[in-house]
Amino acid sequence: YSGTNNPGLITSTAANGCITIRFTSDGSINAAGWSVAVTCGTPPPPGSVCGTSVYDPGGPGSNYGNNVTFTQTYCPDAPGDAVSLSFSQFNTESGLDVLTVFNGNSTAAPVLGSYSGTGNPGTLTSTAANGCLTVRFLSDGSVTASGWTATVNCGPPPPPVNACNSFVYDPGGPGGNYGNNQNYTQTYCSPVPGEPVTLSFTQLGTEACCDFISVYNGNSTSAPLMGTFSGTTAPGSFTSTDPSGCITIRFSSDGSATGSGWAAVVTCGDPPPNACSYVLTLNDSGNNGWGSSSVGVSINGGAFQPYTVSAGSVNQVLIPANVGDVIIFDYNGSGPNQAQNSYSLSLTSGGAPVFSSGSPPSAGFQVPYLVDCQPPPAPVEDCVGGITLCSNQAFNNNTNNTGNFADLTLATAGCLLNTERQGTWYNFSPSTSGTLAFTINPANPADDYDFAIWGPYPPGSNTGNVCPPNSAPLRCSYAAPSGATGLSFTATDLTEPASGDRWVRHMDVVEGQVYVMYISNWSQSGLAFNLTFNPASTASLDCTVLPLGLLDLSATPVGEAVELQWRSGTEAQASHFVVERSADGAAFEPLGRDEADPDAAEAGHRLLDPAPLAGSNHYRVLEVALDGSAKRSPTVVVHMGPARATVVPNPSGDRATLRSVDELPAGTTLWLLDASGRRVRTLVTAATAQQVPLDLLGLEAGSYLILIQPPNGPAKAPVRFIKN
Repeated sequence: YSGTNNPGLITSTAANGCITIRFTSDGSINAAGWSVAVTCGTPPPPGSVCGTSVYDPGGPGSNYGNNVTFTQTYCPDAPGDAVSLSFSQFNTESGLDVLTVFNGNSTAAPVLGSYSGTGNPGTLTSTAANGCLTVRFLSDGSVTASGWTATVNCGPPPPPVNACNSFVYDPGGPGGNYGNNQNYTQTYCSPVPGEPVTLSFTQLGTEACCDFISVYNGNSTSAPLMGTFSGTTAPGSFTSTDPSGCITIRFSSDGSATGSGWAAVVTCGDPPPNACSYVLTLNDSGNNGWGSSSVGVSINGGAFQPYTVSAGSVNQVLIPANVGDVIIFDYNGSGPNQAQNSYSLSLTSGGAPVFSSGSPPSAGFQVPYLVDCQPPPAPVEDCVGGITLCSNQAFNNNTNNTGNFADLTLATAGCLLNTERQGTWYNFSPSTSGTLAFTINPANPADDYDFAIWGPYPPGSNTGNVCPPNSAPLRCSYAAPSGATGLSFTATDLTEPASGDRWVRHMDVVEGQVYVMYISNWSQSGLAFNLTFNPASTASLDCTVLPLGLLDLSATPVGEAVELQWRSGTEAQASHFVVERSADGAAFEPLGRDEADPDAAEAGHRLLDPAPLAGSNHYRVLEVALDGSAKRSPTVVVHMGPARATVVPNPSGDRATLRSVDELPAGTTLWLLDASGRRVRTLVTAATAQQVPLDLLGLEAGSYLILIQPPNGPAKAPVRFIKN
């Protein structure tokens, strides 16, 4: 003690009952000093602190002093209760004068947090068995400040947070950075006593040297430490093995740089088989909320649950689902600033979406998503997922979004001033040198399609090392008039502004070189285009320069069997393929084998699983090279259950019949989706029936899915079939 603040009453708590004082003065100013009354007797019981205000050593009206060492313990009056300290004011010399709070009745207890500066610590509650909190305040010899004020509250310990099936975040929340000098502790428990909690991190972004998150296996920071993490690598998942089933986290940051923090999913108990959780992310680039706009989410045709962004820039919602479920979206675009809104569905926070609305989202019913609990391959709307053109045959395509990543910048977009607008990426390489020209014809003459081509890249290049483009395009057309566009043998310009005539000069291409192309629907109509190569072109296209290994793997129920199909790049160095199957996605067993074709530029393979398992079937393909090395494909999942509806015949031609065990009432909607999830046909039944004729004329060969939605009640299990 120093200065003029009276220390008040000091009572010994030592076993010998004694108090010792030491007084020191320097060689300059002296003062009146101090006087003290000494009394002896039975130690008085400590007075109740519950409901009182407590302060730094300077008291309520003064600054604390220099070189202070102050320790105080606050305990509840009633056994079983817990003390909470609620700070109403906090101001200390940042980084030098520090208050530390301990979770117990001494400074040997676990630290709940250390605080300095002007950030209010908020409310801290004891989770110790004795219900006490101990504070220690240290100041140095320089600046002082007004200190801190807190209210001591006593009562039953608050129940731990029940965050089952939800996202949890650092103190900065889902849309902002955490702050400096943070000390944040939280315990997550299941509402079912003893049921284990799993904490699965989907994001980590902290200052690597100095800002840390610690995970404890129990209901307090005195439980065993499961790990301490910092930096940008998400630490994965942690499941409690403590009898309480709880997990506790503590996050601390220093006074310098901050970061995006962390996000995690809390799940409780053992997840049911074939289950996973998706993340619905609602974004608002204007940071002002969606107003009256919302997106409804329905599982299997159930009631739509609306979600919105009430304020700020983002809202994330956990959507639990099972393999085979159908997720349907219904966007209400009634609010202002539609161009600021977008939403997406992904398996992890920040992961590649399995569905992306684009901006602005289309109002009304959106393409349903069939749950498979597997991360998606790169979409064709992103450069790395571009489609390889293997011949000069005509093709058509359309898209409804801009992909997961912004591949183009103003420096690389060339004439595409709006960069990416509902576009598709392609890559190609000439197998013979020559000239190349083509025409892009919109299905709707009023649509305005634009395109750009980058390259040439060296032979052997693939999307992994040429995406995204790092230079201006070789050819580019951004002409505003609608109608056909492309490479022409009569055009002379290499790039087209908005005022151009849509056509740019043909290309002189060299065998083996690689090119990347982006075709963009400026109108954002989602309507298709048709691309045809000019017959006068002398170059031929091939796939051999894009050795991507396994390009894709699909598994499709066909009656009671499952048909597996996969493609690969060049198989010159491949020996054979082994198809593996698993019931749980962990333990795989060989199912069948198919030999490689070393002479094929791009080979297709097929294998039938005649007796799939009841429930989930996880499939993957092992590609074995001639030297014995091997690599595995991503895993795909098929859920086999009792069929309530089938398509006959299967595979089908232009005519087929949907047969249902249950009667389908009049007004039942049948949505026909292609393999990419696009809705290609819609049929509404006119009368109650168990058999519904299907007109498949005009549909391309491939795998299709029928969603059955009665007028009242949940959707039925989706039906897959093959059209030849």
